[in-house]
Parts: sequence; C-alpha cells; structure tokens
Amino acid sequence: MGRKDETCSLTMRACHSKPLRGSAIAYTDGSSTGGTGNGGYGIYFLWSDGSTTRKCGPVGEWTCSYECELMTVTEYLRVVIEKQREGAALPGVVILTNCRALVQALGDSGSESVGEAVLLADYLLKTEGVQTMVQWIPSHIGVLGNEIADGLANEGRPMPQPRKPLTLSDAKSVLQHGTARLWGAAQLSRDERFPRFYEACKGGDYLQCLPRSDAVQIFRARTKHTLLLADRARHGWSATTACRLCGEQEETITHVLS
Repeated sequence: MGRKDETCSLTMRACHSKPLRGSAIAYTDGSSTGGTGNGGYGIYFLWSDGSTTRKCGPVGEWTCSYECELMTVTEYLRVVIEKQREGAALPGVVILTNCRALVQALGDSGSESVGEAVLLADYLLKTEGVQTMVQWIPSHIGVLGNEIADGLANEGRPMPQPRKPLTLSDAKSVLQHGTARLWGAAQLSRDERFPRFYEACKGGDYLQCLPRSDAVQIFRARTKHTLLLADRARHGWSATTACRLCGEQEETITHVLS
C-alpha cells in the first residue's frame, strides 16, 4: 500500500487529472438527520457500457453529514473493486460530490479522516491501474444525477442504523449542532427574558431558555469559574482573593452582590 503520505499524494494527483475515456461515473450524496444522526448515503452509478445502478444504505445512529458523504466514496470504490475482479477493465472512475470539504480532504496529505477511501483509491491505481478522480459539483440546481443521489441518501436515513463507535469528528459535530439548535432557536429581547425565565424555572430547566450570554454567566457562577478573584485564586490564576473595590473581604459572588 505504501506510506500514508504517498497514498494521499497519488489520490491528489488523480483528482487534478483529466478523466480517461470510458471511465465510470458516480453521483454521490450523504446526509444525516439534523446533521447529527440517522445518516444515509446514496450513489447513482453510470457505467461505461451505458447501464446505471442505484445504491443506498444507512451510515450510523450517531454520525455527521460529512461522514455520510465519505461513506459514499468508500462504498463506491468497493463496488468498483468488485467490478474489476469480475472483469470490467475500467480505465478510471469519476466521483461527483457536492461536499467541498470532502474534496479538499482527499487532496490534503495531512487529513486523517479519509484514510480508508485513500487506501482503496491507491489499491485501484496500483493493482488494477484504475485512476480515481473526485470532482465537486453544486447541489440542488437540477443536475439529474445529483438529485437522484440525494433522494437515495434520504431513503437510507430511515433504514435500521448500525451502532458504531463515535469518532471524534462525529462527537464534535453532534455537540456543535446541538448547541446551535439550543441557542439559535430564538433571539430574546431584554423584555422577553424575565417571563421566559420565570416559566422555565417552574419546569426546572431554565438555563437553556436563556440567551447564551446569560446562561454562560450562570454556569460560570455555579462551577466557580467566574472572573472574581476568589474563584481565580482557587484555580491558581490569582495571587490574592482581596476585593478590588473594598480591599477588605474576599471577592466572592456573595460579597459583590451584598
């Protein structure tokens, strides 16, 4: 297989090459519900003999849309390898995706997220002589192949989802999307804060009903991570706990508010 930096460079060169006559083409798409879970992938194959194939499937219970897009590439390359073993003799394959981040990652020799796809592409190049190309295309502008792949990805999302270990990138995406939904649902004015806060307090879940800036201050106070000197000294960030206003008592929340 060669070292990782070598395989990545091979894929990057293939991405910038001109497609060979008779290459197989695939429109790929992947998506997840809310960007965090129940992922699906879809692939629309256009083979060199004029035939077409459609494939879709689930990606995982917890996964981000990027991982779903990556799944389409790895699944497509696996299918191509099987075709080659059956005697297809393809000179090259072209992958058309609407995910810019994936195209950039496949051309980045330092990216760890696309390792399997790069190894499959390297296998095709070295063992079968098949050149792999990845090209970005815009989405939702009426490109038939892309629309078909998008529909297939949507079909894959409701399928029984495999349970797999949550990767670091998936975990970050789940947290980011969850936080965005939590704080981006509504922008409250000052006049709206108190009644919303009061109603939420009765249900015991008031922090997430506050604007983010207010909730952060409350969370810091609860966990003793405020900018007051008593808290800063507790964490070794200040040499003194004396109040900067009176200079007599410790600078705590109780003292400042009293």
